[in-house]
Amino acid sequence: MDFTLAAKTFSTGNSIAKPTELTGDLSFKEGVVEGALPFKETAAGWHGYIAWHDHPDWKELAKAILDAAQKGQLESPFKPGQKAYDDQMARCNAVGGIVGSRFSEYFMRLGPVLYDWPAESWETVKKEKSRNLQHVLSFPYNGEATKDDIVKEVITPNPLHFVRNHGNIPLIDVDAWSLEFGGLVNDPKSITFGQLKSAFPIKTITCTIACSGLRRKEQQLEALGDFDELINAPWTEQALGTAKWTGVTLKTLIDYCGGLKEDATDLEFYGADTYFKRNKPDNYIVSIPVRKMEDTIIAFEMNGEPLTATHGAPVRAVVPGYIGARSVKWLFRIKALSHPSLAPAQSEEYLYFTHQTGKHNYRWSDGFQIGGMPISSAIMSPKNGEVVYHSGKIKVSGWAYTGGSDNWVERVEVSPNGGADWYAVPREGITQKYWHAWRLWTVEVPTPAQGYLDFTARAWDANMNTQPTLVRDGWNWDTHVTNSCHHIQIYSLNITDPSTAARLALLHKHSAPFEPVHVPLAVEPEDEAEYLGRIERGELGREPVE
Repeated sequence: MDFTLAAKTFSTGNSIAKPTELTGDLSFKEGVVEGALPFKETAAGWHGYIAWHDHPDWKELAKAILDAAQKGQLESPFKPGQKAYDDQMARCNAVGGIVGSRFSEYFMRLGPVLYDWPAESWETVKKEKSRNLQHVLSFPYNGEATKDDIVKEVITPNPLHFVRNHGNIPLIDVDAWSLEFGGLVNDPKSITFGQLKSAFPIKTITCTIACSGLRRKEQQLEALGDFDELINAPWTEQALGTAKWTGVTLKTLIDYCGGLKEDATDLEFYGADTYFKRNKPDNYIVSIPVRKMEDTIIAFEMNGEPLTATHGAPVRAVVPGYIGARSVKWLFRIKALSHPSLAPAQSEEYLYFTHQTGKHNYRWSDGFQIGGMPISSAIMSPKNGEVVYHSGKIKVSGWAYTGGSDNWVERVEVSPNGGADWYAVPREGITQKYWHAWRLWTVEVPTPAQGYLDFTARAWDANMNTQPTLVRDGWNWDTHVTNSCHHIQIYSLNITDPSTAARLALLHKHSAPFEPVHVPLAVEPEDEAEYLGRIERGELGREPVE
């Protein structure tokens, strides 16, 4: 069936005539397009999945609708009192995150099939994730654990593991799911969930997955970069998590398909979620080089439990050492190519630019596609701005992680003075080594100085790489991969120092708090009459005697 919106004719088939410029207005009601639309869930048991990749005409129509809404500056389909959205916004604002109204509007404007997906995704997050998560972006949902929670255990509990979504959260029935292999494989095949769990050797790996936006807020405080359709969410130091992932190696499945043709260089992953780039929808699609199939896991369990919807159920990819964006969730297709994926999430996002690249001159071809994560670390305790009471040493704890292959974290060091002096974490203060996972650490740092201090952490990997000194050293237009030395500012109070102990005792006597530090002292710092008398007697004279 064909139908017309404004001056453009679209077909529900897979072919479409060359688009012509819109000459009329699309019809909208309360910000949502009206009329019969072809967008639909095409597979039973796959709620929240539209096969955009198989329907280029649908993608063009959706873009025409969103372009028209943007051009016409239409009212938002959000309305006060829509509980799910009010709830998202309230909780996100409460922890300083971004409300993803623009992304939600993309879905809502495209009619009844997609309208409720943002709200449904939020309900899934509430059901499956800890209420202690910090909400970085309400939709697509992005959330990270608190600094206290993230380092309690080497293996991150599933409800606390960070979440980085690029669109909605599909709900896929395991009995309806299958994984399709195509492209430059010698024997294209499709694998059911039952086959995946029973017909191949099962492997479990301990692996940290980290978002390329990990610690991004430090770059954004230095200088804002590009936000783009991706929304470069203001992640802090908890956009990572470690789990025991169980599944089948990608190499095993490729071998089952007869191996790769000679010219295959990359493996393209298709996720069932809907992703937008410049108003055009698609499924989330990225790729990895074929050399990574040896250690990549096609996973169906996380920490001994079936994957939850939020983490990609029923099956996802886990690509050790690479940015989390390559570990595709809701995986349903793998295609062997003779080049990296041309999909926008691979070719136009997650690119690393130079310092001299910005809005005035950037081109996609100027950046390189990010793969492995570099060495990084962060201090989780004490917290930035904290007043620390101690007896000459301050206990500091945090995490350290490096990606890549044949690499691991070897050493962590902490400085109490911005990098002038470094103290290594002792062997007994750091957790065991893994090929693909972080190490948690704790060290007591000698701290003779008091007042505001710059505490800094850095890590070394097995290849002798360490972290850049300053955030500015690695700043880039898309604010990806912040791995400079991690700095926090604390206020040091040595309670064994006589003058400090006397001041704290005086405050206690008068039931006056020391904190917050910036609030004026609640008592006189010394006897005023005695102080003025010393000035009169010349004991505190300002001018030289001769």
